[in-house]
Amino acid sequence: MPFSYKEKEELKVHFDSFDADKSGAITLEELKAVMKSLGESPSDAEVKKIIAEVDSDNNGTIEFAEFLDFVEKFKAGKGSKGFGEVFVKNANVNVVASAHATHSFSDEEKAGFVEYINGALRSDKDLSHLGFPLNPDGMDIFKAIGDGLLLCKLINVAVPGTIDERALNKGGKLNHFKITENQNLCINSAKAIGCNVVNVGSTI
Repeated sequence: MPFSYKEKEELKVHFDSFDADKSGAITLEELKAVMKSLGESPSDAEVKKIIAEVDSDNNGTIEFAEFLDFVEKFKAGKGSKGFGEVFVKNANVNVVASAHATHSFSDEEKAGFVEYINGALRSDKDLSHLGFPLNPDGMDIFKAIGDGLLLCKLINVAVPGTIDERALNKGGKLNHFKITENQNLCINSAKAIGCNVVNVGSTI
C-alpha cells in the first residue's frame, strides 16, 4: 500500500536521522555511527551485511526509495531483521535540528531528566510560574528551560554555589535581554563545572 504524503514526510525525518550529511543516501559510516549512538559496537562487516539486506541496487548505500521499500515490508512482517532492529531503536530517538547543530534524545532520557527536575526543583519558589510537576511524557520541559532560569537552578543543584542567584533574572515574563543574560550565565557556568556545551548557545 503506497504511503501518503504525510507518511512520507514523517519517514523522511527518520531517514534523515540516519543520513547525517543529507546526501540522500545512508552510508556504512552513517549507519555505524547511529548504531554506536544506540549502544552497539558493530564491525564494518556487520554493518555492510545490514545495508546489503536493504540495498536493492547493490551500490553499498541505502537511498530513500529503498528505505521506503524496507518500511513497507517491515510493517508487513517481512524485510531486513538487522536493519529493522536499528530502525525501531532509532525511531524512539527524537532529533532536534537548527541551522547550526543537530541534537538527539530518547523519550526515556527525557522522562528521566524531567522526573529528576521535578524532584529537585518543584519546591523552588522562583520556578513556581512553571507549574510543577512538569509532564515527563510531553514536551513541557523545552518550554520550561527557555528563559534559562531552570537550567541555572539545576547547575546549582549539581554544584551548589556555582551561580550567585542574585545575578539571575527571575519572574514569569522576562524580556529578550534578560532571557539572554540567563542563558549566557547558564552556558558559561556549565562550562565552568565541566559540562560539554559544544554547539550550544543562547537563543531567543
